[in-house]
Amino acid sequence: MTWSSDLILAALLTGLIELMLHWLPWRLLLQRDLPRTIAYILGVLGLLGPLSWLLYTWEYFQALQALWVVVISGGLAVHLGYGVDLLGVELARRKEAEERELALAERIKHLQEKEHGTPER
Repeated sequence: MTWSSDLILAALLTGLIELMLHWLPWRLLLQRDLPRTIAYILGVLGLLGPLSWLLYTWEYFQALQALWVVVISGGLAVHLGYGVDLLGVELARRKEAEERELALAERIKHLQEKEHGTPER
């Protein structure tokens, strides 16, 4: 194959993969929606597969290695960001629960004092 026919084949293959990923009946197959992170990963792999084949065929091994290192580090950074976001949400939820618990304890104490009179000091 020539350089241009390789490129055209990789582009067509990428388009077909992305269309298949877009229109695959994920809900029917999984009995739920495809998780967003998995959808992103599959979409990126749909792009990287044909491009990696192209770079390998052209013997651009250093570019192929750089591509995968950059994509993997970017993916890890995104997942780290999601983890930090989840941690922040969980900490906020715990703080709110503690505040509600303290408010409820104060309310109970107030009602008990009202029912039995103010305790002697």
